[in-house]
Amino acid sequence: MASKDFERQKQLFLKNYISQAALERAESEFKATQAQANAQLAQAAAARTQSGFYVVRAPFAGVIAEVPVSLGDMAMPGRALVTLYDPAALRVTAAVPQSVASQMAAGVLPRVELPGLPAAAAWVTPTRVQLLPTVDAATHTSQIRTDLPAGLAGVSPGMFARLWLSVPLAQPAAGARAASAVLSVPLQAIVRRAEMTGLYVLDPSGKPVLRQVRLGRVDGNRVEIMSGLMAGEQVVSNPQAAARAR
Repeated sequence: MASKDFERQKQLFLKNYISQAALERAESEFKATQAQANAQLAQAAAARTQSGFYVVRAPFAGVIAEVPVSLGDMAMPGRALVTLYDPAALRVTAAVPQSVASQMAAGVLPRVELPGLPAAAAWVTPTRVQLLPTVDAATHTSQIRTDLPAGLAGVSPGMFARLWLSVPLAQPAAGARAASAVLSVPLQAIVRRAEMTGLYVLDPSGKPVLRQVRLGRVDGNRVEIMSGLMAGEQVVSNPQAAARAR
């Protein structure tokens, strides 16, 4: 309104309807009104800046995993207010021995096993694998990171996962003793219950007994047994039938 009124006063002055003093008074009133508007805009900007101190904005769209504060707590620098994660940007991290890391097949993606998911969705092929170029001085292990594909249902941070690497089996030296041969069993003989991995072994009376074992490398449809099984022991290849026989 002040701008339009000043434009009208200038048109009247050009037609000699008002004096120079009247035009100067109109110009002075317009500048005063403009200064007041600028001051109000500055106050609004300051209010927006002040209100921004009380708003927490997430850096990305995700899922809130934890809110470690409660109503009435004081927000302080360095104190977490909200923990969130992006379901489309999850990864599995594992520590592997440096001897195994040096033998990893280049360009071959490992397989990720998620025992907490149904059997149909427990095996996942990652989209990218990254081997960090450092070795832990205490454990002599390297860290490997595998990015999971987006859209996996039921997967969240903190879940237990197994990482199966593609490493060639070492060939036995010529003239090696038979006792040093690799012990392996069929994959269908392996039993997984929660965090326990085992297989059924026949005792001297022929009764199947569930025994915990530690697995090694997978070669085709057979898997290496690192510990928990001795050469010559009989393994039940059908764990379901062995469970019913018990």
